Amino acid sequence: MSSAPGQGANGPERTIMAAPGGEWTAVNDENHPWARFRDHAADQRKTRVRQMGWTAPSGINVPSCGLSEPATKEPPTMSISMIGLDTAKTVFQIHGVNEAGKAEIRRKLQRNELIPFFEKQEACTVVMEACGAAHHWARMLMGLGHSVKLIAPEAVKPFVKKGKKNDAADAAAICEAASRPDMKFVPAKSVEQQGILALHAARSRLVKQQTMLANAVRGLATEFGLTVPKGIRKLDELMVLVNADETIPKQAH
Repeated sequence: MSSAPGQGANGPERTIMAAPGGEWTAVNDENHPWARFRDHAADQRKTRVRQMGWTAPSGINVPSCGLSEPATKEPPTMSISMIGLDTAKTVFQIHGVNEAGKAEIRRKLQRNELIPFFEKQEACTVVMEACGAAHHWARMLMGLGHSVKLIAPEAVKPFVKKGKKNDAADAAAICEAASRPDMKFVPAKSVEQQGILALHAARSRLVKQQTMLANAVRGLATEFGLTVPKGIRKLDELMVLVNADETIPKQAH
């Protein structure tokens, strides 16, 4: 069987089919068996083209490895595995990296935005410097399901890029320091532990202020020629000497 273009009596023929005997026959009727065979063969060719690939705008047929449609789905993005958090009183800087260590997010947050941000964030490792209110934020973030690590400030300083001392650089340095396998972390303190530490800090300050005041009184008494041995308990003896010395003016009492 073969085909060739031709001209019929009633106008142009879509296809001129040759019968097995060799006589050319014009086919105008769409219901003719040869016409139905021709259309079926054309549909099969189109199906094979779709299965083999897709046609580019320039007319080049590009194979798609047996798929009916080219793969256009992008690979999924990596999730954030670690966040470096630089804490402050009002503005907080975050620096998030994925498992490959590539920065995924850099952002500043106000104090009232910090907790809502981590509530929406998937569970990850949050790293902070062990200073200020870091222990308070560590407890808050652990309550949200995150893993929190604290690093001593002196261990983060070597990772801060030269000439870039700002909140964003500090947050990035915290992530960089935490990724080191030999880095040592500071355990987060509980509320009870911080309460005891607050009591010791207040007592230490009061003792220091008491010592400063005692030394000031000794210095003033020395200007009038009155001295006593060292010791906080010796101040009572000094007060007796000051009250007994009539040469000291009343303004100095």
